[in-house]
Amino acid sequence: MKIEFIIPTVISVIAIIWSFFQSKIIEKLKNENAKKILVHKVQFETEFEVYKEIWGHLVKLRNSAKSLAPEFYKIYQDDPEFKKKQIVEFGKDIIKFNELIDENKPFCSLEVLNLLLEIKELSMPILHYGMKNPTEDQIIQGWSEFYTVMNNILSRTDSVCDEIRNRIGNIYV
Repeated sequence: MKIEFIIPTVISVIAIIWSFFQSKIIEKLKNENAKKILVHKVQFETEFEVYKEIWGHLVKLRNSAKSLAPEFYKIYQDDPEFKKKQIVEFGKDIIKFNELIDENKPFCSLEVLNLLLEIKELSMPILHYGMKNPTEDQIIQGWSEFYTVMNNILSRTDSVCDEIRNRIGNIYV
């Protein structure tokens, strides 16, 4: 055999082997990328569903907090049972909201979770207050505190909305 034939043949065989290994590496990288994209998509969908559920409960809690506003109660000044009922309803909404936060902690971003925990912390005094079965005088005395809590909850819900919107806007599928 002539050397002119052997050298190109060896180079061709090496090139074929090199091409084969490179195609295997490329295929492996494509598979890893596809897995990452799938995991990222599942994470996004899970997080999005959690935010939808949390937001629904947060709106309910916010509306329940608004029902504690003093302006609303001017209509029902002579009905302490109605006021007590509203506090109890707010307490139930707080409990549901707190359970939802606890169930979904791992699926929220840290920023959203911190805001939700702030709302949880803000709402706890009213929950404890409502559980004490307050008298009419205690309800009247506690109204300014309820109003302050309500305003804090309302401002935090707006912050949660903005943070969820930012979070969803920054996630690419």
